[in-house]
Amino acid sequence: MELMFAEWEDGERFSFEDSDRFEEDSLCSFISEAESLCQNWRGWRKQSAGPNSPTVKMKDGLVIPLVELSAKQVAFHIPFEVVEKVYPPVPEQLQLRIAFWSFPENEEDIRLYSCLANGSADEFQRGEQLFRVRAVKDPLQIGFHLSATVVPPQMVPPKGV
Repeated sequence: MELMFAEWEDGERFSFEDSDRFEEDSLCSFISEAESLCQNWRGWRKQSAGPNSPTVKMKDGLVIPLVELSAKQVAFHIPFEVVEKVYPPVPEQLQLRIAFWSFPENEEDIRLYSCLANGSADEFQRGEQLFRVRAVKDPLQIGFHLSATVVPPQMVPPKGV
């Protein structure tokens, strides 16, 4: 138990109970209606989840390497920051696989994290709309860093130009 709080700073004056006072103000807090059992967070689930739901399907007979299965499990259970700091260091190639599996696999999870980080799904929807009107140019992801050039929608050249 002592090990769990090893990184807890002595000067820290907040506790987990402090977060309860903000719950009522959050747009993403649990709603008290029956639908909350299915949709937990307001706004994070896409309105029309159709047959195009992204899922990863493996081909029959494909054997997944143990290293890949291990990397996926580590990413699921351990924050990547901890993996980076462990001694002796995790080999770089394995760190890359763990980093790969640390990212959300589907749109619903990305929406959820966006909702939790921003307090609503508005930013995700705004970004999605900009992407649809082709206002997002040169997207680049390196590790946890994502960058792109966003041009105003009215300046987007028409298709075929």
